Amino acid sequence: MKSRCDKSELDDLILRKLDGSITPSEYESLVRLLEQDRAAADYYVEFALLYAALSEPGKIAFAPDVETLDRNIYNSLFAQLAEEERRAALSPSRYASEKQPVLIEGVRERKKRIKRDRHVSRFNIWFTLCSVAAMLLVMLYVAGNPRLVQMDVATLTDSIGAVWGSSQSHPIGARFKNNAEPVYLASGLATVRFDYGAEVVLEGPAEFTFVSAEKITLHSGRLFARVPSRAVGFTVDLPGGSIIDLGTEFGVVARSDGGDVKLFSGSATLLTGEQGTRRSSRLLVPGTASRIAEDTGQVHPIELSSDEFVRRIDSATGIVWKGQPLDLADIVGGGNGLGTGQRETGIHPATGLRGGYLSQDRAADNQYVQTRRERYIDGVFVPNGKTAQTVSSEGHIFADCPATSGLFYSEIIHGAGTFLSDFTNGTPPGTLENRFYGTPENPSIFMHASVGITFDLDAIRRDYPDFAACRLTAEAGVSTAAPRVPNADIWVLVDGEVRFQKTGISEKGTAFLIDIDLKPTDRFLTLVTTDGGDADRSVDQLRSTDSDWCVFVRPTLLSDSMEQQKRYP
Repeated sequence: MKSRCDKSELDDLILRKLDGSITPSEYESLVRLLEQDRAAADYYVEFALLYAALSEPGKIAFAPDVETLDRNIYNSLFAQLAEEERRAALSPSRYASEKQPVLIEGVRERKKRIKRDRHVSRFNIWFTLCSVAAMLLVMLYVAGNPRLVQMDVATLTDSIGAVWGSSQSHPIGARFKNNAEPVYLASGLATVRFDYGAEVVLEGPAEFTFVSAEKITLHSGRLFARVPSRAVGFTVDLPGGSIIDLGTEFGVVARSDGGDVKLFSGSATLLTGEQGTRRSSRLLVPGTASRIAEDTGQVHPIELSSDEFVRRIDSATGIVWKGQPLDLADIVGGGNGLGTGQRETGIHPATGLRGGYLSQDRAADNQYVQTRRERYIDGVFVPNGKTAQTVSSEGHIFADCPATSGLFYSEIIHGAGTFLSDFTNGTPPGTLENRFYGTPENPSIFMHASVGITFDLDAIRRDYPDFAACRLTAEAGVSTAAPRVPNADIWVLVDGEVRFQKTGISEKGTAFLIDIDLKPTDRFLTLVTTDGGDADRSVDQLRSTDSDWCVFVRPTLLSDSMEQQKRYP
């Protein structure tokens, strides 16, 4: 044993082995120690004999709570016994009127007598030899035929459309035991949190077995693992190898002939070959994917896309997130940012109500209106710049808001405004940088000046924790569909502070790149368009907002943990 810390850890493992609470991974650690260190093996024998002696009727009932021990300072077995004796003395017992258990000094004396008498007592010699032989036989039998005690090791925390194998039923909150029969997820999605701290999302069809609170065997199917630093060492076995996590995120595909693994972030070790016949090990590189051949143990690099695995689900909101950016245009359409919104719908900037949209000049004051029915949208407004412009429910002020006429021509639209009266229905309305917008490939928010909308980043983070720190990217400008020369301003604010501005835009079809870092402490993200300060006349062609057809194309949030993605193909 190399250090006092090693000895303390060995005591811990031996105690768990003797009282039956050892986990499979701890048992493997103990066996490795005993195989590699002769002194540790000798210590194990002495410890087991002393444990047996102290557990005789009428003596100390040795069952210390090893979880409460200080693992950094080794106090010896007898210090642990003394602590157990102290706690027992404080607890009422039906033996209170009888003679109290032997004090720790008596224990030391007992050990001395055992050592002193061992050379003269044939019974002690015979008992010791028989005990050692029996213990070695038990160890050999357990090593060859492990029958570990079953215990709960993981919990089903969520599922969407989960259909389990015949005779299996696993409602949310169900607990899974180690060394049980394989679990079969016929279809659907399931999130499982291990007691050790790791979380995995399983995609059906998949078959898997829970080995311990820090290990799972994936026989077939797909799995995404998110492992916090406290759960370092979490292991996924699959045909042909194992992935040992070092605090990271990775995805696994298991097949009968091997499997694939992609490391998204952090670090992990890939071991090839089955346990006991390992062929090689390698440290995986973030952003790369590998394929393992079960028969040869060979590993080849492969391509796996960033959205290959389901990384997070939420049955309450219907979220199934596969690592893609969040689409703010989809959120304007009533969606969850993943393409569930309805295109060509709008939000009224003066009332906050959702519905269709009109082509009509309307006046409004600059009151900030909270959209309480919208999950990720905090509020909307029509700026006039003449009085303080509030841009959030927390009272943030757009101090640099320019003076406007207070008019707006259309609702805030998810799409291109195809059904505005200026177009023939179905005719593409215009382009930005020679690309049509408002399509599935190029989603957009149509914001004809003058209007504003504020997104609640905290609400988004509650459903998508991976976006604690993120970036806003978009291209913004005035559409080529504008009938006359525009004069418009585009703004992006974070908590009322201007983070992007482009004023006096008079050229149609030119895109301006927006790329803004958002910290975890940033709360409100606001998009604003204003009319450029033109004089307002009652003639349609001379209204201050005429031809200010502003659009934000592909307004997306990119998580810091995601791989860099191209803004446009």
